[in-house]
Amino acid sequence: NNEAYETAESDNFGVLNVDLSGDCLTVDVTTSGCDSNDWVLTLIDSGNIAESMPPQRYLKLTLFNNQVCLVVLEKAETFDLSSLRVDGTNEVLLNIEGLPESVLYAY
Repeated sequence: NNEAYETAESDNFGVLNVDLSGDCLTVDVTTSGCDSNDWVLTLIDSGNIAESMPPQRYLKLTLFNNQVCLVVLEKAETFDLSSLRVDGTNEVLLNIEGLPESVLYAY
């Protein structure tokens, strides 16, 4: 959803690790808070596909954390990427805003 991608707001967080296994992308994040179970981490697709080889998609991670605590916590969240597949190819390059390197999703 391009509108959600363009207007998404997020609390500050850091990405510790990104791991791709099959159709699942696991993202480990860190920020301050009282309980990481209350955090809402979302992966938003812009809906735009760059026609390159492999094709590229543009994504953004957002975090909602309404806690005010000085403790630094970590949380891992897993996302199903199967809806990001591009017809006619078996891989797509995922450009996730804020990450230094793209993630190659092969399926």
